Amino acid sequence: RLDKNSRILDVGCGTGAFLNRIKNDKGCEVYGIDISEAAVEAAKNSFGLDIFKGTITEAPFEDNSFDVITAWWYLEHVPDPHATAERISSLLKLNGCCVIGVPNFESLNAKFFRDKWYHLDCPRHLCIWTPSAMKRLLGQHGMTVTKIIYDKTPWGLRGSLQYALFGDNINPKHRNRIRQSLLLWMFLLPWTILVSLLKKSDIIVVYAKKTIDE
Repeated sequence: RLDKNSRILDVGCGTGAFLNRIKNDKGCEVYGIDISEAAVEAAKNSFGLDIFKGTITEAPFEDNSFDVITAWWYLEHVPDPHATAERISSLLKLNGCCVIGVPNFESLNAKFFRDKWYHLDCPRHLCIWTPSAMKRLLGQHGMTVTKIIYDKTPWGLRGSLQYALFGDNINPKHRNRIRQSLLLWMFLLPWTILVSLLKKSDIIVVYAKKTIDE
């Protein structure tokens, strides 16, 4: 439902490829935030995007100014998710939508692989989420979860198998032997599709609407 009058913010936008695609497809106003100087420069040089360098709590945007805020694989990296959720809520217009992708600690792979689970990713991941924890977090900041999508792809499972069989993905002798195997991707895909239907995927994408104007 985005159009040229819509304003979208991508938190942790990286080099801006997602924002550029949305801008070209929908013609809407796009804004981004990232802490990486290299990512900010790449977004500017590759797509002509003006990206704010810093965190969402530091960004100088006005309250109630965005129709959609996205955060792909961002919330697990922040030390204070409540401050992040509060800022997302304040920046969204009433009935605006946020879309947040995070690892799912209730996944079958998390329980099976334990410390070899690919998405555990210590020490870069500071918080690991579950569907109920995401509902609770967003609900505490005026947002209501409307939908959760469970990922069907086996890319995380390949990473877990890499760690389980080889211990790491660093040694040149076995680097990416499993993690980037296309044949294994095709072999595992039916299983990960089944797991997604059981709502036990490695990754979830949470859709929420701002229902309370604080």
